[in-house]
Amino acid sequence: MIVRINKIKNFGLFKDFKWSSNIPSFKQFNLIYGWNYSGKTTLSRIFRCVELKAIHSDFQDAEFELIDEQDKKITHRQMGELSYQFRVFNTDFVKENFHWDSQVAEPIFILGKEDIELQKQIDLIKQEIEKLSNENTNKGKEISKVRYRFRE
Repeated sequence: MIVRINKIKNFGLFKDFKWSSNIPSFKQFNLIYGWNYSGKTTLSRIFRCVELKAIHSDFQDAEFELIDEQDKKITHRQMGELSYQFRVFNTDFVKENFHWDSQVAEPIFILGKEDIELQKQIDLIKQEIEKLSNENTNKGKEISKVRYRFRE
């Protein structure tokens, strides 16, 4: 569990943040709130970097250092080595996983044998629908050709 953010450099509006002693440590559950453009999404992006084990593309020269409950450091340099499991549901996650134009959402995870079997059945039905749709399109083209021949 992360208990504090020691420092953030060149990451969004955080140019040179250092954790001060008057800021309480994180607990198991934390609520971060503030005005628009106060840094909430930027903080979530730091945690998302740890989740994805890669620095955010907009902040390639950024630096950060998180501290866990065992006083171990997690830095921007060592993310690939970490075994922490983060799940960040921020605006970046929504953009990457929800496709509003097609009304499709990428699955987050499928849990349990029954759900896995149901997903397999759904995938087979989708394949069958696509196959039938293609056949329908081809039959429509054949009908158009036949009608055109009889007009001649």
